[in-house]
Amino acid sequence: MIQERLNEILRPDSAGMHAKIFRGVHHSMVAAGIAVMLADTVEPWRAAHGQLFEYAFHLISVFFVAEFLLRLIGDPGSPGTEHRPDWRARLAWGVSTSVILDLLGALPGVLNIVFETRDAILFGLVWVFKLVRYAPGLVGLRRAIGNARQALPSVLLGLAVVLLASSSLEYLFERDLQPDAFGSIPAALWWGIVTMTNAGYGDSVPQTVPGRMLAGVVMVCGIVVLALIAGILATAFAQEMRRYAFLRTWNIAAKVPFFQTIGASVIAEVARLLRPRDYPPAPSSSVAASPATACISSLRARSRSRSAPRP
Repeated sequence: MIQERLNEILRPDSAGMHAKIFRGVHHSMVAAGIAVMLADTVEPWRAAHGQLFEYAFHLISVFFVAEFLLRLIGDPGSPGTEHRPDWRARLAWGVSTSVILDLLGALPGVLNIVFETRDAILFGLVWVFKLVRYAPGLVGLRRAIGNARQALPSVLLGLAVVLLASSSLEYLFERDLQPDAFGSIPAALWWGIVTMTNAGYGDSVPQTVPGRMLAGVVMVCGIVVLALIAGILATAFAQEMRRYAFLRTWNIAAKVPFFQTIGASVIAEVARLLRPRDYPPAPSSSVAASPATACISSLRARSRSRSAPRP
């Protein structure tokens, strides 16, 4: 019972009051840790408040070590682990990718104590990655990149071909006039990268007419390639977000007793008409509206709006 309750509090999608309080404290600790790390790199601030920064850093480190231990204890209470021994559930959690962020978040304070160096505060940068668990959009972005793994390599290959060819030609055009910037193809590659990404640092500028014409073509090619990459990722990300919204709505609708008897295909058709909404809990004197009831209300409202006569 304790493990289930602990897992419920630590889950990022939990709607309980204790879970919200924990998320608030967790996010505040992350923000405070990043602020301490940044402030410690300012020499006047370090000279004036260095001891305070160190105390705050240790306090934040203790919190993340405690969080790691609590997740280790509460993982056997997660859904789907009821029929497995506790040690197997903890072992499966220990070899998962999510544990890496928790383990890295617990390391900065340990490194500071073991090595007794102030530079260990810089390892607090890993704390910002602990927010990834609470950002479904970032998880969706990772999945979107994975879904686009067939289209992206082709575009990146075209980028590499254009980059190598343009740098080689620019080397032929500019090597006599600018041996420092274009004395070799590897040196010209820096110009090619800066030009294709439209960064325009200006440290390597073609002087010959053919070189400048080639630079214009490379700039246009860079815009086209970057637009293709952005389009592929944007499409994949939008599809992933629609999939996430559909699954969330489907899970809510599946909790309605009526839908449990009509099959998954009908639930899927109904879920496309619904939009999930979060409502505060009703007073204890009245009947609290469940997510399933909210879904039914939303479906009825959409049906009335469709059937209403138009002027």
